[in-house]
Amino acid sequence: MILLVIFLPALISLPRAVSLFVPERPGESMVSVLNYYRQGLLTRYPLASAVNLQHLNSEGIAFHFWDWNAPVLADPAISPDEMFRNSRYFLTVTLDTNSPYQSDILDDSLFLWNGYLADKQRLGEIREFSARRFERIGLTATIYEKNTAQ
Repeated sequence: MILLVIFLPALISLPRAVSLFVPERPGESMVSVLNYYRQGLLTRYPLASAVNLQHLNSEGIAFHFWDWNAPVLADPAISPDEMFRNSRYFLTVTLDTNSPYQSDILDDSLFLWNGYLADKQRLGEIREFSARRFERIGLTATIYEKNTAQ
C-alpha cells in the first residue's frame, strides 16, 4: 500500500515528465525553408543567397541544391552586385525577435543581404515572387525575382 502511495503520483505524471526531458520537435526547421525554396522555383534559373546563419548558410544551400540545373550563387566571397547580375531569384529569411534561430546569426550578412534586396526592390529592380511564414520557428522565407521588364 505504501508503494502504491509513493509510485501512483509518479505514474500519473510520467507523460509530463517525459516531455520535460524529451521536448517535442517542431514540425518546421531550416530544411522546411530550403524545401519551400526548392519547390517554388524552376530549376533552369540561377538563384542567389548571401545568408550566413548556423543552420542556413552557403554550404547548406549548395548541398540542398546540388542537382540544380542552373548556377546557385551562395558563396560569401561573391559580391551582392555579382550575384544580382548573374541570378534571377534571390532567397532570404526574416527572423522574428523571438525566433529560436536568432542564436544562429554568425555575422551581419543576413542584415546586409536583406538591406541590399530592400534597396533593389525600392528601385524596382526586383519584386517579391513568393513568401511563406514559418510560424513555429519564427521566420518568414522570401523569394525575390529580378524584374525582366527593364
